[in-house]
Amino acid sequence: MALSANARRTIAGGSGEEMTITVKDGAVIYDGALCSFESLTGNLQPYSTTGDRLAGFHFGDSVTGDTSAQPYPTAKVHTGPMILKKITVTGLLSSSSVNQADLGEKVRMTDDGTFTTAASGALIGHVTRVYGDGTADVYIHNLFGRVASTTTLVP
Repeated sequence: MALSANARRTIAGGSGEEMTITVKDGAVIYDGALCSFESLTGNLQPYSTTGDRLAGFHFGDSVTGDTSAQPYPTAKVHTGPMILKKITVTGLLSSSSVNQADLGEKVRMTDDGTFTTAASGALIGHVTRVYGDGTADVYIHNLFGRVASTTTLVP
């Protein structure tokens, strides 16, 4: 489900490069959101469509794009690589118990806030640790400029 509020996430192992990008007019970027570039202007928007060019994850206060504002609102994104700690991931075998078979499982996102092991959405990383309550640590690949794809991280 797409984010409708800030989702505080814990990062480990660095956060990759940071970039500050102008937010698309009317778009709301929440804390913890996977972001992509809007195809016409290159402005930042919440990720929602396979085929988008990924920017990274926004960590900070929510930002709403407003092209009439001066200066234009911007959001900072972290491109990866990094590890997101204790993320809810749908489809884990370990939803009720720790199952090491989940280690290395591909993790995709179907929108700016939904992590899944299903074969749809943008491939963003792999499971590195499972907790047995439907959560896992997820290694996030370097996302900047990659095309959101279900099979690979295409440069």
